[in-house]
Amino acid sequence: MSDRKPLAPATDNGSEEVEVINSDDDRPARREGCLVTGTLLISIFAAVFGTGLLFGYNTGVLNNPSDNIKEFFNEAKEERTGERFSDNGLTWYWSCCIAVWALFAIVGCFLGSIMSGRVGRKNTMLLNNILLVIGTLLQSCSKAANSYEMFFLGRLVTGIHSGVCTTACPMYLSEIAPKSIRGGVGVTFQMSCVFGILLSQVLGFESILGSADLWPMLINLNLALGLVQCIILPFCPSSPRFLLISKNDTDGARRALARLRGESANIEDEMKDIIEEDRKEKAEPPVDYADLWGIAYLRRPLIISCVMMISQQFSGINAVNYYSAPIFKAALPASTVEKDPDFPNYMVAVTGAVNLVITTISIFTVDRLGRKLSHLIGLGGMAASALAIGFLISGLAIDDGQVCHGIAPTDATNYTTIVLIFVFVAFFSIGPGAIPWLIAPELFTSSPRTKALSIANTVNWLCNFCIALGFDPLRKVMCGWVFLIFFVLLVIFIIYLGIRLPNVEGKTVNEIVQMFKSTKDCEDVTPVVTMLSPRSESTA
Repeated sequence: MSDRKPLAPATDNGSEEVEVINSDDDRPARREGCLVTGTLLISIFAAVFGTGLLFGYNTGVLNNPSDNIKEFFNEAKEERTGERFSDNGLTWYWSCCIAVWALFAIVGCFLGSIMSGRVGRKNTMLLNNILLVIGTLLQSCSKAANSYEMFFLGRLVTGIHSGVCTTACPMYLSEIAPKSIRGGVGVTFQMSCVFGILLSQVLGFESILGSADLWPMLINLNLALGLVQCIILPFCPSSPRFLLISKNDTDGARRALARLRGESANIEDEMKDIIEEDRKEKAEPPVDYADLWGIAYLRRPLIISCVMMISQQFSGINAVNYYSAPIFKAALPASTVEKDPDFPNYMVAVTGAVNLVITTISIFTVDRLGRKLSHLIGLGGMAASALAIGFLISGLAIDDGQVCHGIAPTDATNYTTIVLIFVFVAFFSIGPGAIPWLIAPELFTSSPRTKALSIANTVNWLCNFCIALGFDPLRKVMCGWVFLIFFVLLVIFIIYLGIRLPNVEGKTVNEIVQMFKSTKDCEDVTPVVTMLSPRSESTA
């Protein structure tokens, strides 16, 4: 028989001694699990490569070759009817192709929620590649078929695929990550999105794959990216929480957790936490969508998750993403643009690179700074940048014939604006870019998690759609002053989230849920000032 000794006291540096198990056969004690194992890294890579990367890639893939694709629409219509699109008709049809992606991503959010609950997070990501193949081939083959309707349908199906991606992958990452680095693991989803956007921007240059003949190949690259996931992900473990809580497969959950933490790791504490979550869930009635609003301890985190998503989209980042190229074109010296018309697009790629670098750094800082402080720092920096950009380009006419009343543009104001756009994107990468995706799965137990994420992601996609639809008309009327709207919204988000957003880093799911079940709204909501003081490490 083995005698189990209690854990030794914490050492001076705050770490815990490894639990020692005495055995008659002198077998070595099972060590504490390594935070990052090869299996965990491969699982993260396979998950984000086929979801976040593709989501980002399809976000930006149509930007650079847009003129060539529009010309294909005209040629196809002229060959079939003898007439080309009118200017307004072409603009309307192109806008529909862009908007249908965001609208049907909402369908994908709910589909991803249903599938994740029934077949699991990993299998949902794998099955989602069927939609990827259909959507990609409809778009890329539309040129050969001379059918602009096929392109529209392909964009629609790709939207459903993207919605499933934003629901299944953040859940999977949250459920396979050790709690002490759960934030950093969650940021990898946003990092892959940013990399996908940058990849589509670079490959979409006219000189690479954005030409009139090669843009179908640019879209077909989706298939190669999805294939990587299909090859690797089947060999990765499923979510231990899904296996135990949804499938009652305790042995399968234990095997999956052992693979993720290392075969010789001590996984008992983590298994106990999952079993306790399962026990508490089974002691309560099943949760449906109405319960998410009707039950107070579910409603509060749902509202926080939705506000986090709104703060991401209404921060102004997509306004910068969609219209940074014309801003750069208007702000740069005319001689530079005339010498190389693609130079503004190169500057857009630089903003993407800035986003990628800072997002990568935030993987290692989000668990140290905390979700709340990281998000508020990002929103604060974006607010200051938006205020300055709004004033500096208030008199800058971006469109031909546009009349703007504001500060007269000079070389100094124009170059300062360009720098501030980079600063704006950098602050977005610190917190608002990644944290809304990773914090929503942390606030719910397994049963309501899929439904809550589908609602929060739907809010995100609706906000994305509103920005895409409404920013351009506002910009044409208000010129640079439109950025003051984002400044006001950012201040509102800072105030609300500074009060309501709890600190969740280092806590188990059960501990987080218990905060919301307490009689007060959230006893762990910490004023922003106190977050700057050193925090003690949370223990299991």
